[in-house]
Amino acid sequence: MAANKRLSAALFLTLAITGCTSDVQSLDANRTTSSGQSYTPPLIERVVPVFTPVINVPQGPKRLSSSDVEQAILRGAGARDQWFVTNKQPGQVDLTVVVRSHQARVKVLYNTNTVSINLVDSTNLMQSVDKIHRNYNKWVILLQREIETELLKKAGGSNS
Repeated sequence: MAANKRLSAALFLTLAITGCTSDVQSLDANRTTSSGQSYTPPLIERVVPVFTPVINVPQGPKRLSSSDVEQAILRGAGARDQWFVTNKQPGQVDLTVVVRSHQARVKVLYNTNTVSINLVDSTNLMQSVDKIHRNYNKWVILLQREIETELLKKAGGSNS
């Protein structure tokens, strides 16, 4: 029983920090409301708005060419062995991620000033018009960070 209370307290703190407690009356699923009906707390949403990041290409000691930006995208995509290239042409790299039975395809559009990551389609990720499973956003955020890291390396003149 004490373990359940600690777990409930930890869950409440997590929800409070993330701002998800507005309609949570109780973290005890067996609690009844004043009308005598049982109350089950809401789950954190699994489907969220699609994240479409735009990265500004850093302008360091070295001005990056379109080829430099493309190389940074390819290195960023391969950094965690999660994304693989399905198509490549000037100004665009198509990437796919497969995790268990889930798949997402993105189109990375780039030039010497910006890089944008745009969802093309997905499989098994609850995609609707402008929403998708929250894991997609996590994968895209990690991809964004890896691309930004590679761009910063290139802009700083590092060859690593």
